[in-house]
Amino acid sequence: MVLDLNRSYLPDCQIYYWRDKSGREIDFVLPFENGRIDIIECKVNPDYFSIYPVGVFRELYPRGNNICYSLYIGDPYTIRKNGIVVHFTGTFENYPEAAV
Repeated sequence: MVLDLNRSYLPDCQIYYWRDKSGREIDFVLPFENGRIDIIECKVNPDYFSIYPVGVFRELYPRGNNICYSLYIGDPYTIRKNGIVVHFTGTFENYPEAAV
């Protein structure tokens, strides 16, 4: 379902998955022509979101938005942890403008 939403809001964007040798993974990786690489993590419960894989990914690819998507998020909110900003949302209606 989230993949379909990504494709409907960003029809020209290639969508990838990232996993390193240690098993850390990012659900969706969206590279843009300007060099920005956005990532989307999907969680049933956003309380179980882990910043650690995002930090590892951002060490390699520092430019881009970090988004956690969950159907159980009402109003969008943003957190900053270990110098990493993550936008939490339950909708893609304003993507990518809401996360830039």
